[in-house]
Amino acid sequence: MNKRKIKIFGAEEIRKLRSFFCLSRAQFADYIGVTEHAIKSWETGQRNPSVPVSYLLQDVEKEMVEKIKSSRDDHSKGRAIFKKQ
Repeated sequence: MNKRKIKIFGAEEIRKLRSFFCLSRAQFADYIGVTEHAIKSWETGQRNPSVPVSYLLQDVEKEMVEKIKSSRDDHSKGRAIFKKQ
């Protein structure tokens, strides 16, 4: 059985994830399957996400990192092509 480490997300990290994808609280809540009130309570530090939701947030964070890396790769390729001309 492969156990996955759990990351505890703080208020600022949750806000950063949501803002990276340019989503409102309602949109982000719908995306991960929770209520808008839950998002608000996490972002204000009143509550923390449950363990299952923390796993979902880890997946969302991984998606964010992959998009950032992909974007950087695309920019690097563009600079390389520009230099060759």
